[in-house]
Amino acid sequence: MLLFDLRLKFARALIWHWLEIRGGARVPLEVDLDPRALLPCLTAIGIIDLTRPSKLMIAQAGGTLRRRFGRDVRHMNWTELVPPTLGDAGQQACERVRRTPCGFYHKFTVVPEGMEAVTAETLVLPLMARNAPLPHAAIGMTREFGTEESTHTPPGWLTPSVPLAHYTMDFVDI
Repeated sequence: MLLFDLRLKFARALIWHWLEIRGGARVPLEVDLDPRALLPCLTAIGIIDLTRPSKLMIAQAGGTLRRRFGRDVRHMNWTELVPPTLGDAGQQACERVRRTPCGFYHKFTVVPEGMEAVTAETLVLPLMARNAPLPHAAIGMTREFGTEESTHTPPGWLTPSVPLAHYTMDFVDI
């Protein structure tokens, strides 16, 4: 998938800022992120630390991310908060995002018990630390939505035990 794929339209503000701060580099520096440039989408953004191979620690979490899990998830391992399929895909993506580097996109639908289906899609892009040989973090933006009858998602809808009804993933050429 290319960075300008129409499926990534939901993340345009993040993509444009990421491209702007990267300049001629393959991956931009995390310190160059400007929250003011991301204001339109700041609540939907999270940053994950990629430096611990077995964990995807959430360093920053916007309000949408906290609402999705029904609590503050900063300093928690993302793979322990989601269904195993998403956790396993996240681990694989971490390896590839760091090694290649590239972006990562996934879209999934879950059906929480007693609730209507919820669909979410996420774009994750790598970030560098000064003098680091590999990306050390990833910034991600998620769009989530309910069914056509209900466009709002309930708090705490994503848990490790929620069944996945649909899942797709793709790597993004940056």
